[in-house]
Amino acid sequence: MGAVMNAKEFARRFKNLSPRNDEEHCIFTFTLGAIYAAACAEILDYSETTEPTPGDLVDQARQAVLDGLSEGELPYGGRWAAGFYFNSALFRTDVAFERLVRYITRDYETRRPAKHVLPLGLGLAWAPIHKEVIGMKHHPHLGRRTPYGELLEGLDALIRGLEWCFGCPEQTTPPRVRQQPLKP
Repeated sequence: MGAVMNAKEFARRFKNLSPRNDEEHCIFTFTLGAIYAAACAEILDYSETTEPTPGDLVDQARQAVLDGLSEGELPYGGRWAAGFYFNSALFRTDVAFERLVRYITRDYETRRPAKHVLPLGLGLAWAPIHKEVIGMKHHPHLGRRTPYGELLEGLDALIRGLEWCFGCPEQTTPPRVRQQPLKP
């Protein structure tokens, strides 16, 4: 279970960080949710696919969720749940990255993600995740393109960004940050 081991490492590193205010708590909450969701996807044997979710799997998920909830139970297992958690990890990682960028730049008005302000190299790991999330929101019929490994790379970069931004003693060299505002 490689991702669980990675999730353990992410959790170990993440535990060393402490949010100091409400804005930091928000970034930390999304990051924690992404780590948890990625670990759940792996535990449930998430299998990568580039195909849109087939109708029978959607029906299976709908039935499992509605049957379980109507009986007062939370359905947990199955292929649909693994995909659900993977999607959750993607969305939460994307949101945490965006909030981290806004926190660093103090630019809360820009509507497009400001990837260029992230410390050197971290935006490269965010880019495929952000592209996937936008695709899932606006073109769900195209299916997923991001492999599980890219999600883990994105989570690693996100945690490195948090370590840099919030002063983890293990991160001693701050990457460069672009100081100029982005042009629209």
